[in-house]
Amino acid sequence: MDNVLFYRPLWEEEALMEDSSKHLEKIRLEIMTNLMHTMPVDVKPPTVAAMITASINLIKTLLRDSPDDNVVLQKILDYATESGVDPNLVVRGAIVLWYKSASPIFSREPDLGLPAHAMSEGGLAMPWVQKLVESQYFIGNLGYLSMLLTAETWEEPYHPKLKISTLLTNATIAFLFATYVITPHLKSHSLWQQHLTDSSSRGRKEMSAFLKTTWHVSREGWEKSDQPPGAVFSALDTEVKISDDGRKLLTRVGCPNWHEAPFWHPFRVVPGSPWNKFIKNRRQKYFQILPTVGNRVRYLVPGSAVTLTSSSETYYGILRSQFDRTNTPRTRLSDEERELQFWRLAGGTGLRYPTVRPTEQVKKPAADLSGNLTLPFLTTTARALRYEEEPEFVDEDFYAMAFHH
Repeated sequence: MDNVLFYRPLWEEEALMEDSSKHLEKIRLEIMTNLMHTMPVDVKPPTVAAMITASINLIKTLLRDSPDDNVVLQKILDYATESGVDPNLVVRGAIVLWYKSASPIFSREPDLGLPAHAMSEGGLAMPWVQKLVESQYFIGNLGYLSMLLTAETWEEPYHPKLKISTLLTNATIAFLFATYVITPHLKSHSLWQQHLTDSSSRGRKEMSAFLKTTWHVSREGWEKSDQPPGAVFSALDTEVKISDDGRKLLTRVGCPNWHEAPFWHPFRVVPGSPWNKFIKNRRQKYFQILPTVGNRVRYLVPGSAVTLTSSSETYYGILRSQFDRTNTPRTRLSDEERELQFWRLAGGTGLRYPTVRPTEQVKKPAADLSGNLTLPFLTTTARALRYEEEPEFVDEDFYAMAFHH
């Protein structure tokens, strides 16, 4: 779900802008009190289907006995009254609508389910494609943001009764808050009732998918010894694997066939910071056992250093414009001549010009495998909220410059 995360709703959607924590906490306390009094001591761990049934029953009780001052429950009830439908169907309908929006992600549709021409004409680097993605996954994105904002520490309490009560409470809260966030948009998605009618399980299958995704966002139950390659990006074993000899990391994300993941690939994990993929001397092993005799060096420096030359680029760009404006003739090179000039100038500097451009369009994962939000995700989110603007999908100026000795 990280690949379709947009921040705009955080400063445009009222349900996400206002602090609903106190209302959710009241619901949480009410559910926990109810379950601790009614649940038998020797309760067995429920299946996902049983959890969906229990959550639906809890939601029915909460909506029936809702206090007027609980904004989350009241908004659902108000829409149900205005539309003349059962409020419990509003909850199921909102989750079904979320599933319809997010289903291309679950089914791993190539190119995020976008039209073929969208990815062949610049892909996610093009603003119009970004707007298309944002529109197509709008409801799916709202559901994902609701998961992030209600994610609790799903550490299992020791006592079985408390453990299951906590699990059911968190599941019910997740359903209710997602509905609260999505409900204002049900009017503009009038087919939600039809989607619910068309659902073979009357929304239960979709609620199950939502619950499993919520658990995945919380990253509960991962062990450090059980982390396959690309797990933090939710990669499947059909998308990334280790070669038979155990020496290569193979992937076919974005390609029909298996190929070795390049050094900068997000699936690769290196000691320390991910920047070590670039600034590490690639002629030297990570863990050197014996001293090396050679003095070979190969560094790959991120192309953000190109900003040092931006003033010269601007200067010559202005000159070129002035030549054209005054009809002053200037040499226009063919594509072949421009390439030859490129390599001639490169040779004159004594260094190779950059020939490596990372192209895998993978967003920053929101959480690591311990359930903690990642630093890149937090810094990107902080910047988006500060300036109220979406971060760049793809940095077209990002590449690596190679230095050899």
